[in-house]
Amino acid sequence: MIKAAIIEDEQNCSEYLSLLLSKNFEDIEIIGIADSIETGLVLLERETPDLVFLDIMLSNNNAFELLRNFNEIKFEIIFTTAHDEFALKALKVSALDYLLKPIDPKELAVAVEKYKKKHNNPFDFSRQLSVLFDRYVNQNDRPTKIALPTMQGYEIINTEDLIYCEADGGYTKFHLKENQVKLVSKNIKIYEDLLSVSNFFRIHQSFLININHIVKYIKGDASQVIMSNGVSLNVSKLKKDEIKNIIKNFAS
Repeated sequence: MIKAAIIEDEQNCSEYLSLLLSKNFEDIEIIGIADSIETGLVLLERETPDLVFLDIMLSNNNAFELLRNFNEIKFEIIFTTAHDEFALKALKVSALDYLLKPIDPKELAVAVEKYKKKHNNPFDFSRQLSVLFDRYVNQNDRPTKIALPTMQGYEIINTEDLIYCEADGGYTKFHLKENQVKLVSKNIKIYEDLLSVSNFFRIHQSFLININHIVKYIKGDASQVIMSNGVSLNVSKLKKDEIKNIIKNFAS
C-alpha cells in the first residue's frame, strides 16, 4: 500500500484530488491532508508518507519553505501548480513531476504510474530539487542547471558546460565540455523553450547552441559557427541575420 499525503491550501482542490485518488487507486492510502506550511510540516513529521502531492505555492509562501525543514527527504513528491508560466518552466528544467490544476484524472494516472516505476528504482532527487530551487525560489530567469533524464534517474548538468544540442530524430544529443555526449529521449524543441533565456539560440533545425561557446562565425552562402570544441555547425539561411546580430551585441 502506498501512503500518500496532500498539502494544498485550496480546500476544493485537495478534496477533488483526494476523491480522485480514493476512487481510482486501490493501492493508495491517504494518510493526511494539510493546508499550510505549518500543518504540512506537522503531518510529514508525524506520518511517514511514501508520496506527497505538494502545491508549489501555499498561501503567500512556496513549497520550499516547507521542504527546507528536512535534512533528508525520504518521500517522493508530485508538485501541483496552477498555470504559472514561471513555475512550469522551473519544473520542466528540473525534470520533476507535476500536475496542472485543475487536475486531469488521466494525467494523475500517468504521474502515479511514473511514481510506481521510480519507487521500484530508488533515486536521490535532491539535486533535481536544487535545480528547481535555483530557478523558482531564487527567481533565476536564466537557469544555471538542467536535469537530463537517464536510464538510472536524472543527471544534473551545468548549462555553462553545455556547448550545443543536436536533434537526432525525436531524441536530443547534448554535447558538453571534455567531449562528453549525453543522449536524451526528448525533442530538441523542449530544450529550446527552456534554454532560450540562457544565451542559447536555435541556428538550425538540428542545432541549439550556447552563444558563450562560439569562437568563430564564417560568413557566406553556407554560413557556419565554430564552437569551442572545434566542431563546425551550419547556420540556416533563415537564421543568418539573427545570429550575426546576436554575436555583434554579445561581443559589444
